[in-house]
Amino acid sequence: MSQVSPVGINITQPTPSAPKTHAGLKLATGLSALTVGASLLSRRFLLGDAICMGLTLATGAAVDHFINSNREKFAAESMTKTKKQILDTNDNADITRNSNLYNKTNTGKKAWTAIAASTGAILALINRKAAGEITGITLNPVAAGACGAMCGAIKGLIFGAVTDHFANKTAQQHADKQAITD
Repeated sequence: MSQVSPVGINITQPTPSAPKTHAGLKLATGLSALTVGASLLSRRFLLGDAICMGLTLATGAAVDHFINSNREKFAAESMTKTKKQILDTNDNADITRNSNLYNKTNTGKKAWTAIAASTGAILALINRKAAGEITGITLNPVAAGACGAMCGAIKGLIFGAVTDHFANKTAQQHADKQAITD
C-alpha cells in the first residue's frame, strides 16, 4: 500500500505479515501415502480407501486455508490495535515465550474431528461388506457406522492436534522473528 504525498513522494505504509502454514496438507499427504502403502501390502484397494485419500487431502487443504485466512485477519487487526486490546477481545490471541503476540489456532482439531467422524461412519458402511468377506464377520449397519464415527473422531482429534501444534509453532517463530526485525 502506498500513498502519494502532496509533494509527489511515495509513502509506503507497512503491510501486515502473517505466516502461511501448510501443516494440514503435509499431514494429509503423509496419511494418504500410508493408506496407499497399507493397501499395497494387503494387495487390496477398496473404494473407501480412495474416498478416504481424497477427503484427507481436501481436509488438509481446507484446514490450512482457514488457518491462513484467520492469520491474515489477525495481522490486519494487529496493525490497528494495541497488544492489550487484542488480548482482551480476541480469544485466539496468545503470547510467545518472548512476550510477542501471535494467533493461536485450534481450527485443525475442530475440522479434522468433524470431518473424520462423518467420513469414518460413511467409510465403515461402504467397506462393511468387503471387510465381512475378508474377516467373516459382518456388522449391522448401525454398529458399523457408530464404530466408524467413533474411530474417525479419535483419529481426527489426533490429526487436528498435530496440525495445530505445527501451525502454532510456525506462528510463534514468525512472531518472535518479526519482533527482532521491527
